[in-house]
Amino acid sequence: MRSKCKPCNEHRKYKAFIKRTYDITWETYEQIFDDQDGKCAICKSKISSNRTSRLFVDHCHDTGKVRGLLCSSCNHGLGLFKDSATILKSAIKYLQAGEDYRPSLNINEDSSS
Repeated sequence: MRSKCKPCNEHRKYKAFIKRTYDITWETYEQIFDDQDGKCAICKSKISSNRTSRLFVDHCHDTGKVRGLLCSSCNHGLGLFKDSATILKSAIKYLQAGEDYRPSLNINEDSSS
């Protein structure tokens, strides 16, 4: 007989999902979680280890190999950048340049003079 507890059922479904999708057991997930000290592999935010809050399994879409565990924001961020190191490097250059990225635009100057 299965539990009627919603968090327990969701946990059971997630365990089956990661096995079916990434071919890793819950024990492997927990080992990765422990190796990462319960933190996102990118931003290092700490996620509590419980059945309703979790880090997401990140994997290479070409090989299917699991890379690590990510928080929701970082997982979605990589997806929005199409898992492309080239695009991410370009975004880093853009952020590091700050206001100097397009100096010829003079967008901060008053154009009425």
